[in-house]
Amino acid sequence: MAYAVLLLLNPTAREVSRDTAAILFSIFSTPFILETTCALIGVFILLAINHWRLGKEGDGWVYMATQENEDQESGAISAQRLQGIIFKDMPLALDQESTTIGILEGYLDLGMAAQALKEMQEQNDLTDDVSTAALKIRILAANIDTEPALLMLKQSLERFPQAQEPLLQAVRDTVNWLHTHLPNHSATAIWESQIKEFRRE
Repeated sequence: MAYAVLLLLNPTAREVSRDTAAILFSIFSTPFILETTCALIGVFILLAINHWRLGKEGDGWVYMATQENEDQESGAISAQRLQGIIFKDMPLALDQESTTIGILEGYLDLGMAAQALKEMQEQNDLTDDVSTAALKIRILAANIDTEPALLMLKQSLERFPQAQEPLLQAVRDTVNWLHTHLPNHSATAIWESQIKEFRRE
C-alpha cells in the first residue's frame, strides 16, 4: 500500500520502478532463463492443483483384502489377492470362521449342495458348537447323506440337550430345502418324521 502511494506521488520512484521492471523483464525473457522460469511456474501450479485435489478427494490410498497362508514346511508367508476387493477405508478385521459359514450357507441357498459339502470337508477349524452342528446336518441332508446326518442330529441332541431349538430349525430348513431343490424325494418324508419326533419330546 505504501509502495503504491509512493509510486503515485513520486515521479522518481515511478521511473526507477519502470526501469527496474524493464531490466527484470529483459533478464527473465532471455531464452534459457525464460524456459527455466516457465518450468518453475508450471511446477508451482501443478503442486497447487495437486494440493487442492488432495484436500478435496483424499490421498487416493486404498486397502486391498489379502489372505495369508503359512507354509507348514518352510514357514514362508504367501499372500493371495481375494477377487480384487478394494476398500477406500480400512476394513475391520476379517472373521474367517464367519466368512466360511457364510460361504457354506450361500452354497445351500443357491442349491449347490455338493459344493457346500466339499467346502465343509476342507474346513477343520470351525467352532464345535450347536450352530455349526446344525449347519453340518443341513449340508449332509442336502447331499442325501441321510444316515450320517441323522446320526449327527442324534449326537448333537445328546451333546447339546439345552439347545434343541436350533437343531429343530435345522431339520425344518432341511425339509424346506428338499421341497425346493429335490421335490418328491423320499428323504423329505424322513426329515418330516424328525419334526414329529421333536414335537413328541
